[in-house]
Amino acid sequence: MNYQAIKLAILRTGDTLRSGKYNAYLLPGFILTVILSPLFLFGSLFNNFTLLFENVPVLGWIFLVINGILSSLAQATHSFLILTILSPVYSYLSERLESDSTNNQYRFNVRDLFKNMLRTLRILVFMILTEVLLSGVVLFLFNSIGMGFLGIIALCLIQSFFFGWAFFDYSLERNAYNFKKTQSFVSSHWVSCILVGLIFQVISKIPYLGLALGAVLATILATYLYIELTHTPHKTHE
Repeated sequence: MNYQAIKLAILRTGDTLRSGKYNAYLLPGFILTVILSPLFLFGSLFNNFTLLFENVPVLGWIFLVINGILSSLAQATHSFLILTILSPVYSYLSERLESDSTNNQYRFNVRDLFKNMLRTLRILVFMILTEVLLSGVVLFLFNSIGMGFLGIIALCLIQSFFFGWAFFDYSLERNAYNFKKTQSFVSSHWVSCILVGLIFQVISKIPYLGLALGAVLATILATYLYIELTHTPHKTHE
């Protein structure tokens, strides 16, 4: 575990945020959030509606369950759209960060843009399915021994790992990591993945704007971590 790399990446992320040089990359996420605002408004209204029945036997419990499911779906939908539709934005942000830090140059083209989006979509689907399977097993095991609270902690760490993987993948894809090499990288640097994903999850809880803020911050941190962990040599990609 390379604590020095993590420390340097965090310090560089702080310097980058203070410089404001990449603040423009926040805008697409904010715009998408505004477009999806009716979804959050509906959720808020439905939540207030369920409060009217909270003391009603059976019916109150049914509305509580429905409200929980709808809230989870809304959050998951927002996260998925941020990480898929806006993946070209965050991929380009990661590319700019690496170019500015290492003098590596990457030539932009539309074909690679759509190729990256498809790769992101495939990996996200794989991560979601794996996460759901692992989460189900972990929660079942911990609940079966009466330690459900540890299951919740484990679930948070699992989710953080996969979110972190998603943000590292911008750098991994750009540097020609195939799926096998990608798995090897995230397995070797699982602590870094959890750190990036955990920061993203915490910031994403900020109402409305949290996901956009968290995605940009996680992209910056993951890119600097990749640079520090791999010491990417200077090169030009044609």
